[in-house]
Amino acid sequence: MEMKQQTVLVDETHEEEEKKGKKKRLTSVQVESLERGFQEGMKLEPDKKMKLSKELGLEPRQIAIWFQNRRARWKVNQLKHHFDVIMKENQKLHQEVMNLKAMMSDHASTRKQISASYAEICEEQTAESVSAMMHYQQNVIADQGNYSFTMQEYYNMIPMLQPYPAAFSNN
Repeated sequence: MEMKQQTVLVDETHEEEEKKGKKKRLTSVQVESLERGFQEGMKLEPDKKMKLSKELGLEPRQIAIWFQNRRARWKVNQLKHHFDVIMKENQKLHQEVMNLKAMMSDHASTRKQISASYAEICEEQTAESVSAMMHYQQNVIADQGNYSFTMQEYYNMIPMLQPYPAAFSNN
């Protein structure tokens, strides 16, 4: 018989715990009133908590927990919003980096082409100017301003006499 009494007591205790632990759903009017209160101020002051408790017929602890949960949801929404904004900015910056890398690559190849062309021109000009300078230095005799010529240069400077055309010949 003792066993039956213990079983009955355990069952009664379990039922009482279920009743205490069972959550009551808030009505839409209560939720709207709590939302208005939250919009006025996210922090719940003791006076405000007592006022809402009396108006809505809820325990002050339940109102405090609702405000705490609502702040947590608000914070999560804010974090999601900030995350989305940052991700969009990150994508924009990533695209900008890719564009700049492409421009740098194009610029580098153009620079290489220009450098190669410039190097060729410089080599030609350097070769020409060195050869002209060497030629000039070879021809100028110090302080006298006289020029010396090789035989080949001398003959290249004198115009060659062309033979007379056949019409002018005596034959």
